[in-house]
Amino acid sequence: MPRKTHRPIDELESELKSLVEDVWAGPHAEWETDALYYDGEYTVELPEWITKSRKVTPTDPRQTIDHAVDQIITAEPVARRPQVGEKKKARELASTLGTWATHFLRTLNRDAMVPPFKTFGKHLFLYGYAALYGPIWDDAIWPLRPNRQRKDFDEALTRRGEHIKRLFPFRLEMPHPSKILLDPSELKQPTFGYLRTHRYLRSLREEFDKPREQMLGKDWAEVEVYTYWDANQHTVWAGSADDRVLIDEKENPYGFVPFRQAFLGLGRDVGFNEIGAQSSGTGGLTKMAVGFLRFLRSQIRSKALQATALDHMLYRWAFQHILTTEDGEQFTDEYGQGMVMGGLPSPLRDNVIWEDVPNVPGWVFQVASDRRADIEAGTFGDILRGGRPTGVDTASQHFQITAKAKQVFNNPIQQINHVASLVTGDAARLVTVFKDPVTLRGMIGKDRAEVTIDADDLQDNFIFDVDIEASDPIEQSDRLSALFALKQAGQIDSETFVEEMPPILKITQKELKDRLLKQGAIEIALQDPEIQALIKAEVQRRFMDKVAGNGAQALG
Repeated sequence: MPRKTHRPIDELESELKSLVEDVWAGPHAEWETDALYYDGEYTVELPEWITKSRKVTPTDPRQTIDHAVDQIITAEPVARRPQVGEKKKARELASTLGTWATHFLRTLNRDAMVPPFKTFGKHLFLYGYAALYGPIWDDAIWPLRPNRQRKDFDEALTRRGEHIKRLFPFRLEMPHPSKILLDPSELKQPTFGYLRTHRYLRSLREEFDKPREQMLGKDWAEVEVYTYWDANQHTVWAGSADDRVLIDEKENPYGFVPFRQAFLGLGRDVGFNEIGAQSSGTGGLTKMAVGFLRFLRSQIRSKALQATALDHMLYRWAFQHILTTEDGEQFTDEYGQGMVMGGLPSPLRDNVIWEDVPNVPGWVFQVASDRRADIEAGTFGDILRGGRPTGVDTASQHFQITAKAKQVFNNPIQQINHVASLVTGDAARLVTVFKDPVTLRGMIGKDRAEVTIDADDLQDNFIFDVDIEASDPIEQSDRLSALFALKQAGQIDSETFVEEMPPILKITQKELKDRLLKQGAIEIALQDPEIQALIKAEVQRRFMDKVAGNGAQALG
């Protein structure tokens, strides 16, 4: 096959510069401001007689985003493979591939310091945009096939097979959205993308096997590295146009762009076609990449000012100024003694005036409460923090209110599941690219499973459905209670009950169905008079045997 023509590096750098300065500059500026508000690192100006400026760290924005992510993104995603064909073998294969994909996603989460999709979700909520890099096949840990000319080829191949069973060959990175610059005309599956990172020269030399003469500098010197991907090309270079080093240039071994993105944006009601990819300046993407906190900045700032003012009043009450005409050092000494004895001496007490502490009217606290309500109305309320509103005294009521509150998050949940499904399909595609069986293992419910798949199992079909559900224990238990209530009321059957159970609480659908069927069969059997008589006779026999055994022990 003839080698495909690569885009020249000068053209890539020109395109990258345009993306940085013309397309993504607007969102990046907004993201920096959003991050300040999220982390509480902005400074509010206070009256000069208090202090010229004071940095405040309000907790609400961070709690809002962090708790939302913890609520809707579980560390136990479930992947399913649509069945291809109607035969029993096709059904079994779909189940096997679904289990393998589930182990793949859970291993990604388990091996990361912060589960990748939680990081993805946090970026999505905060910035209205999120990107990931991968899955990438980790060549560093996956040994090459032995040369057939080796005398011990069969033995070496067997050792390699056992070795790779213990490895997880996929890497998935969740960089900050500003690190990945994507084709702005493709919202779901970009046709090209640039990754910007900082790397040590030593790690670059080792990874790409480059001699020191080609990459001059100290081992631990940091350089900016750019990686370009499209469906055909993979190019890596470091440095600027004046001092550039081409590190790697080859055909894309994967056949897909290992970048994924998802727009959320509270401005999502503005269609992309209305904005236009070539809109003047950076207004298009700036309007689309809008996080949950963007429209709450004024409320967050007001709440921070109020909290600071209330703190100041508290300090004035706790540390009142004392005014006196007495000598300062003498007063301090005598005042300290007086506090120990329970009161100031009479002459000293007559020459002391305590600073008046202003009374705080009730409307101050009401305004602070209203500001908090504004923030909750724009994000989510106490119901999603695990709180139970007044008047809600049953699990069913609580579950219904929680479900309604979560409707605001439907769009990001769908985006996260969409991206997770694409990542799973790409991982399966890599199994066919590298033509190696991949073994994954893990727990689903109480069952431990070890699943190996190869290219033949996938049949050139890389479609998976991923479901990342809410993981809040309160919500899960409430949902289970509501399902029990519906089943007992006869509004749903046993099979629907099993299907609607939270995945985290499931043993396995098959096992639970079998248990329910057995339970139903036993309940029917126990209504038969003959079976009741047999059970009664068996119970009497066991009771008499136990009595006889106890009597024999006593006689002994």
